Amino acid sequence: TSQDITERKRADVLLQRAMDASDSFYVLCDAQDRIIAWDRKFQDRFATVGVLVEPGASYYDTLEKFATRVGVGSSTEDAQAFIAKRRNRRKDPAHGMIYESGDGEWTEVFDVVLDDGTIFTTSKLVTERIRLESEIRENAAYITAFMNHSSDDVAINDINGKYVFVRPQFTERYGKRLD
Repeated sequence: TSQDITERKRADVLLQRAMDASDSFYVLCDAQDRIIAWDRKFQDRFATVGVLVEPGASYYDTLEKFATRVGVGSSTEDAQAFIAKRRNRRKDPAHGMIYESGDGEWTEVFDVVLDDGTIFTTSKLVTERIRLESEIRENAAYITAFMNHSSDDVAINDINGKYVFVRPQFTERYGKRLD
């Protein structure tokens, strides 16, 4: 009925708005890896390097164009190797995949294979998270080295004032222990 069609169109519009409001980008492919639907952010990400996303196009052909134009992974990894990794991940999507593209952006990708073989892919730019994780690792190494070689009375409190690290000298002098 026309009311059913109107409700379906309304649902499609609401779904598109919800996807566009998210910080992730999405693509839906059929069991033969042909692109069925995508959101604006997915289209915009590919458009930055001149790749047009089209309905019915092969997901892998579209992804290979993107990978070839923007560059992916380390300097020794070519687009074909990247596409092979993506194919394997989409066949067995138990884990996400994180990759760096040639423009310096890091992307995390998750695939969900539905019971009919349709694949729903979500991607998110995680460049800032990768940068922060790297800084945390560097700072942790510095702090660990300092703590292991310092003869000072040292203690570290978390944001709530709880002791999360106490050197033995600090405990001896002030009687404070880990909370």
